Amino acid sequence: MKNEDINWVTPEEIVGNNDSVIDRYVLLDDSYVLTKKAILDCFSTRSPHPLKELLEQKKTTEPYLCLGLYQNVTILAKNMSDSMLNLASIFEPWLRSTFPNETKIFAPLLNNSFSNLFQVNDENWRDIDLTVLLVQLKYSILFSKLSIIEPLRKILTQPMLIQNCYLPTMPQDNLFDIKIALQSRSSTNKFYSCPNGHIYVIGDCGRPWIMDKCKTCGEAIGGEQHRLVSDNSMIDDSIHDKTMKGYCIQNLCNRAENMRSLNMTGFFYQRFLIDACMYLALGDEGQNKDQVMSGMCHKENDLGAFFLIRIKNDLALLASELNLNMDEIYLLLHLSVKKFLSYKSETKEFSFDTKAKRQDWEENFYEMFFANILENLNKELSESNRKIREKNQEFSSKENSQSALYFMAYELIPMMTSKENYLYENELFWKYRPSISFDLISKEFAKVQQNKNNYAILSKFIEINFQLELLVNLGLIMQMVNLFKSEHNKNISKSKARAESLGEYLSSISVPKGWSLEKIKLCVNAYQNTWLFIQPKISEYMLKNFPKQNLSVQFQHSFDMTTKLSYFLPTLSGDGFLSYLMIHYMAKIQNEMLEQCKKKLSHIPTKSAQLFDDQSQLITFDKQSDLLRVLQSNFSYKSTELKFVFRYESIENQIMDKYMRSKAQIDLNSIPIFEYSDEISYFRTFKLLNEQVVQQSLRLSEMAQIMDDFKNISEISEALNTLRIIIDYTIVTSLDPNDSLVDFLKKIYSGSLLKQTEAILKAKILEYGRLKNLKVIWILLITKKSILSTISGQDPFESLDDRFKIETMLKLDLNMDKASLISLTVILYQIIDFFLSTKIGDDINIYSIKDMFDSLESLDGVIMLENFVFPAKLNNQISQEIKMDKININITGLCPFRKNGYRGCHIGIFIFCISENIIVVPDELEFLFQVTKKIKLKKRDKQND
Repeated sequence: MKNEDINWVTPEEIVGNNDSVIDRYVLLDDSYVLTKKAILDCFSTRSPHPLKELLEQKKTTEPYLCLGLYQNVTILAKNMSDSMLNLASIFEPWLRSTFPNETKIFAPLLNNSFSNLFQVNDENWRDIDLTVLLVQLKYSILFSKLSIIEPLRKILTQPMLIQNCYLPTMPQDNLFDIKIALQSRSSTNKFYSCPNGHIYVIGDCGRPWIMDKCKTCGEAIGGEQHRLVSDNSMIDDSIHDKTMKGYCIQNLCNRAENMRSLNMTGFFYQRFLIDACMYLALGDEGQNKDQVMSGMCHKENDLGAFFLIRIKNDLALLASELNLNMDEIYLLLHLSVKKFLSYKSETKEFSFDTKAKRQDWEENFYEMFFANILENLNKELSESNRKIREKNQEFSSKENSQSALYFMAYELIPMMTSKENYLYENELFWKYRPSISFDLISKEFAKVQQNKNNYAILSKFIEINFQLELLVNLGLIMQMVNLFKSEHNKNISKSKARAESLGEYLSSISVPKGWSLEKIKLCVNAYQNTWLFIQPKISEYMLKNFPKQNLSVQFQHSFDMTTKLSYFLPTLSGDGFLSYLMIHYMAKIQNEMLEQCKKKLSHIPTKSAQLFDDQSQLITFDKQSDLLRVLQSNFSYKSTELKFVFRYESIENQIMDKYMRSKAQIDLNSIPIFEYSDEISYFRTFKLLNEQVVQQSLRLSEMAQIMDDFKNISEISEALNTLRIIIDYTIVTSLDPNDSLVDFLKKIYSGSLLKQTEAILKAKILEYGRLKNLKVIWILLITKKSILSTISGQDPFESLDDRFKIETMLKLDLNMDKASLISLTVILYQIIDFFLSTKIGDDINIYSIKDMFDSLESLDGVIMLENFVFPAKLNNQISQEIKMDKININITGLCPFRKNGYRGCHIGIFIFCISENIIVVPDELEFLFQVTKKIKLKKRDKQND
C-alpha cells in the first residue's frame, strides 16, 4: 500500500494510516509553516520562547498562531493520557500576558472545547476534517481585514443581529418580486384572487372588464364594467414583501432553490458558509444559543446538532455538484478560506441589511473567493496535494521523541474491523473511484477556458443539454397539433375550446384510428413536461421574442386531460399562445444547436414545423444509454495525476455525426396556427354589408401599407375574427359609411378591450379604414393569409372539396421579394373583387375575364402587368356563357414558381352555382397567368413606395 501510483485505490478511511501526517494548513503560506516549526521547537525546549521570537520578528500573526496551536497542540489530546495534557501549559501563561484582550480566543483552542463544546476524541474522529476547516473559517473571519467579510464577522461576534439580516442563500418572496416586475412594465397592473385563493393579474387600467375562468380551479374571475365578481377579491394592496429575515429554512436542502444570480455551485458553497457561521455563532461554550435562536424562523432543541447536520449536507451537495470526493472538497474550501486573510484594499462596504445588498454580496463573494479556484480546479488540486505531501514529509523526517509523539496524534483513521470480507464490498472504496457521466464531462470541460473555443459544438451541446432533452416532447406535441390541425381546423369555435376540457372534447368525437388513450396521454405529458421546464424562464423568453404579447396563464397551470382544449391548440394570442410558445422555444433550441454545426456540416436544410412529429427529425439522446457509451469510449483516468482525461475532439465529432448530421432546422414561421370556426369563410356576407353600407376600395398604396403591417398568419386570423364582429354589427345597424373605424370601435368598446382590439387591427387599418372599406380590408387580409399559408407549406384551402382542386406540376419558388409579394396580393384582390362585383344573373364568359385583366394594366397607373397568357384549353373548355343564380368563389391554390425566366404564380379559380340548395358543378373554369419580375409598385410620391 506504499505505492503512490495506486494510493487512490486504497484510501486511508479503508486501510488506515499509522505514520502519515495530514496537515492542510500548510496550504496557507509560509507564516503557518514557520509557526508549526516554532511550536515543535517549543515541545523540545518545553518553553514558548521559539514562538515568542517568531512573533517578535513579525514572521507570523494571530490567525496563523491560532491555527498552529489547534492543529499542533490541541489535537494531540486525542491519543494522550491526562498526564500529558499539560503540554498546553507551555503556552497558556505566555498567551495571557502577550494577548490580554484575546484570552477568550486562545483558551478554547488549548482546552479542546472549540465551538459549542465540540471535543476531538475517538467517538468523533470522523469529523476531524470538518473541525479543522471550521477552525480555519472562524479565525480567518475574525482576523480578516476585508470589508466583504465584515457581515460574516457580525454573525460570529454579534449573533443578536441575525434576526435583522437578509442572510445569503435564504429564500425570498417571489410573488412580491413578480409584482414589482409587472408594475415596472405598467404601473396599473393589479393583483386579484379567485374564491379559492388563486392569484391573477389585470392589466391596462387594473380594473375588471371581462369575465374569465381561473386557470387553476375554473371559478369565475374578473368582472364586467369595472365590477368585480362578488366572490373575488383585490389583493394588490396586501401583496407586501414577505421575505423573512434571519435564518428561515427548516428542512434539509437537497437541491438549489431561489438562487437569485448564483449558480448551483455558488449556492451550495455559500449555504455551507452561512450554516457554518450560524454554528460558530453559538459560541465555544454554547453561551449564545438564545441570541442565535432569536434569528431563527422555528424552534430547535439542539442548535449545535441542527447546524452540524446541515453543514455536512451542504458539503455533500457541493461534492456531488463538482463530482469530487470529500477530501478534495476540503482542500478547495481551505484554499478559499485562505483568501479571507488577504490584505487587498477595499473601498466598498457590504452588509445584509437589504435584499439588494444581500444579492450584491452573494455575487461578489462567489467571484472573489471561489470562482477563480474552480477555473483551474485540476491544477489547484494537484498543486495542493503535492505541497501537502512535501511539507508533511519534511516534518516527518525530524528525529526526536517529541515529533514522534506529535505524529502519533494523527492516527485518526484506524484500521477498520468490519465484517466485510472483500475490499470491493466496502462502499467507501467506490467513494474514490471516478464515475463516468455526462455531469462529469461537463464539469471537467468547464475547468479549461480554452475548451469553449477549441470545441465550440461540444461546448454548445453541454451548455444547452437540458434544453435539448426537451426535444423528445416536441415530437409528441407536434403529433397532437397535427391531429387537430388536419381533423378539426376551423371546425371548433373558440368558445367551445375554452369551455371544454381535452378529455370532454375527445369523448364527444370519434378519435382517428391509431390514437389510443395511452398515446393521447403521452402527448399530454409532453405538454406538461415542457411547461414545467420553461415556466421559470417564460417571462424572460417572452420579453425577448414577443415583447408586445401577454400570456394569460397562472404559474400553477398544468396540462392534463382536464385542461381546457384551447391551451393545446397553438395561436398567437389567448390560451393557445402558451402552446405556441412551447413549440417556438423547443424549435429555437434545435435551430441554435444546428446553427453551431454549420461550420462542419456542409448543408443543414430548413423544414416546416409540422414535419417534426417524428423523433427521427429531432436531436434526441439518452444520457444514461447511447450518449454514455460515447463518453465511455473516449475517457481515461490518470491516477498518478488524479486527472480525468476526455478526448473532446472525438466526443464532439461522434455527437455531431450521431445526433445532428441528418437533422434539419425548423422554420419558426411555419409553426401551425389553429384557426377557429368563427372566422368568415364565405363572401355572401358582403352582399348584406353592401346593402347597408356601400363598399368602396382604397388607394393601392394604402392597401400595400395595410398588408405590410401583418407579418404572420396568426396576426391575420385575429384581425379577421375582429373584423367579423365589426361587419356583423354594421349589417344590423344604420351607420355613416364615412365613419372611421377608430370612432366606430369607441362606440362598441372601451377600456382594456378597446386597446386590445386596436392592437389586433394594427395602425394602418385604423389610419385608413372606414366602414365603407371593410370589404377591401377583409379581402386583403384573407388574400395575404392564403399567400403566407402557401409559402409556409400549408394548404390555405384545405376545407374545400378535393373535386375542385387541380394539382399543377410547376417548380416552386417561395422567395418572392417584398415588393412582388405586395403587388401580387393587390392583383389578387382585383381578381376576387371582379367576381364579387358580378351580380346574380350576369353573364360570365372568357371574354369578360380577359377584359378584366386588360383593365388592370392602367389601374390607377400603379400596377404594371406584363406577359400574362391564357392557356389554349381555357378557350376550348369555355365556349358558352354561364349564367349564375348565386356565385361562390374559392381561390383553390397559390403556387409561386419560376418558368422560362419569369417569376409568377398559378391560381385556379373555380366557379360553381347553387340553385335550390343543390350544388351543380359546371365544367371547371381554370385560368393560368404569369407575372413577371417587372411587377412592382410605382413610386406615387416620396412617402409611398
